[in-house]
Amino acid sequence: MKDYKKIHCIGIGGIHVSALAKLLLSQGAEVSGSDLVKSKITEELQGTGADIIIGHDDAKLRKICETCENAKDILVIYSDAVPEDDLERMAAKKLGIPQMSSYEFIGELSKDYYTIAVSGTNGKSTTTAMLGLILEAAGMDPTVIVGTKVKEWKGNIRIGKSKPRTRTSSVRGKYLVTEADEYKAHMLKLNPKMIVLTNIEADHLDFYKDLDDIVKHFKEYVAGLPRDGVLIYNRDDVQITRLLDYSITKNVSFGVEDVSSLKLQVPGEFNKYNAAGAASAAKELGISNEIIKKSLENFKGTWRRFERVGECRGALVISDYAHHPTAVAGTIKATREFYPGRRLIAVFQPHQHNRTRKLFDDFVSVLAKSKADVIIVSEIYDVAGRTSDKDKKVSSKELAQETRNKKQEIKDDANVLYAKDLKETRSMILHYIKPEDVVLVMGAGDIDQVARKLVK
Repeated sequence: MKDYKKIHCIGIGGIHVSALAKLLLSQGAEVSGSDLVKSKITEELQGTGADIIIGHDDAKLRKICETCENAKDILVIYSDAVPEDDLERMAAKKLGIPQMSSYEFIGELSKDYYTIAVSGTNGKSTTTAMLGLILEAAGMDPTVIVGTKVKEWKGNIRIGKSKPRTRTSSVRGKYLVTEADEYKAHMLKLNPKMIVLTNIEADHLDFYKDLDDIVKHFKEYVAGLPRDGVLIYNRDDVQITRLLDYSITKNVSFGVEDVSSLKLQVPGEFNKYNAAGAASAAKELGISNEIIKKSLENFKGTWRRFERVGECRGALVISDYAHHPTAVAGTIKATREFYPGRRLIAVFQPHQHNRTRKLFDDFVSVLAKSKADVIIVSEIYDVAGRTSDKDKKVSSKELAQETRNKKQEIKDDANVLYAKDLKETRSMILHYIKPEDVVLVMGAGDIDQVARKLVK
């Protein structure tokens, strides 16, 4: 990859772009950036040398351009949430400054490492963290980019000391482990030597036509592996098995029985699959069973992945990122199994109107069949730029009502409630909460704030 003199990150406070900013700062790059809101992430980056403005103002970018002889020596990296008509992006275009999305940048970066890409509808962050920690324990010094915060790394990235391939060397640097998101087929921008594929389900249907379209893109992804690469795949996933004929590389399967002897500290069958995927990849890299076992059994989870936030009035509060029907079902089931006999208050904030509309019946079915004693459905978290007029018609109020109707059909008298905002959500929890309860707060939006405020 070209060595840019200055790099400006738009949306630098996001979980993905911030990881890249940290990596670039560690390599001695001059990094600036902008974000709409001040946060702990932006403050941390400022403390390590990034020049950050809050709000989007093209004056900063113009000033940077004035200090460089050639605009081509500057690079703008932007978050996927930043539209093409953003003020700074338009200024960059006018000034002749090259631009890359965060995934395009990782795609270029991945050419310079032995890159392991972790993909799938659910389980990417946990599997990436597990695998990264195993490689670290084995002394392989990986660089790991993950869509969550890992306690052992004090953030969303582990920066290895091994250098990437340079223009004077044809040898790839040692290990880069990264999530490869399927939204907008981002995974196709990467150049991995190994793919770990957790599962494939219908999601992001504002981009994909249907499940077959998703599988079609994953076929292209798998077919892009080099002949000396490796595909690590979940053999129990029906959709993944449709891809195998398109792989020209070594295929290695995994399943929950592979880790049946392990004593994991994280609950749920889905975490057994995550662990099995990480273990299978680690074995292919030559890591001993002893190191794999110890690392996985010591794994305590990550930020917003069945995270035990604290207690409120004697009740345990857990925050989880679950926002797909399968993930919601699995997380509620895991909570029930991990805390048998305790009353369960399940709080769910749907993420994005389009997903809620397209998977509405699945959400109703999952919530209605769940064994939660109280269900609170908070209003949908809206994602700007991804909501059509048709999408706007769906609401959490409708979702709660249909869940209530379904519960009545199966003679389940659990309370199903609708909360119009986060404030009302918190009030409802406080109304129903009792000592020894478990409060499970789920969603990929800002619902995590409720969990944090409950334990203050």
